[in-house]
Amino acid sequence: MSNLIQALNSVDCENVDDALADVIFSVANKVAKARLDKRQFLTSPDLAADLLVQRYRHLDYEIFGIIYLDNQHRIIDIDENLMSGTIDGASIYPRRVLKACLEKGAAAICVFHNHPSGTTLASRADITITNRISEALQYIDVRLLDHYILGGGEFSSFAKNGIL
Repeated sequence: MSNLIQALNSVDCENVDDALADVIFSVANKVAKARLDKRQFLTSPDLAADLLVQRYRHLDYEIFGIIYLDNQHRIIDIDENLMSGTIDGASIYPRRVLKACLEKGAAAICVFHNHPSGTTLASRADITITNRISEALQYIDVRLLDHYILGGGEFSSFAKNGIL
């Protein structure tokens, strides 16, 4: 495995053709999905966010997704694309989040979205929709544990930053 990592680190990314890049992204997505697979415990915000960053770092459009958790914080499912958008926005509706939580039988969730611009700073709109989702979830006894913003190979966590 370390040989593969060394080989990938030595690749000149500027000269990789699209077909090879697609294969590399496909493998990275499969590895990230396997590590975030169902029934794993979500033991750390950083673990989930790091895997999400790897999975979605290449997107040039915005997505919004949910990690559904049971009452012991085991992953029930991951909705990778509850809503998608354009290069600079995605429409997010709390009622769709609530409906999805009820369908999955979630006791808690973490939501995530990416910023294709590369920034991980929360916008006023990000904070507003997170608060609306959190308030709505209270009516169905589902906890919002975190909201991750992915961008530029990094992430920010609303819980770690005291926003949530």
